[in-house]
Amino acid sequence: MARDVENLKRQLEVETMKRIDAENKLKSKTEEFNFKSQQSEELIEEMRTHRTVEIQEVGGQLQQVKPIRDNDPFRF
Repeated sequence: MARDVENLKRQLEVETMKRIDAENKLKSKTEEFNFKSQQSEELIEEMRTHRTVEIQEVGGQLQQVKPIRDNDPFRF
């Protein structure tokens, strides 16, 4: 019986270490995801606020047609 108790203690220790390792990996991946998500949001916001101009070529010359509005629904 004492042998069974020792085996169960070792198993518990192994399973506890596996759980801690899995929790640490999850925390690391969550932090990585949050960081990349924040970077993406910042890039999207930068693209939204950056003013661009639509141009077209007419007779070999580039001409400005119109600035794209900040509230343009087709603009990211």
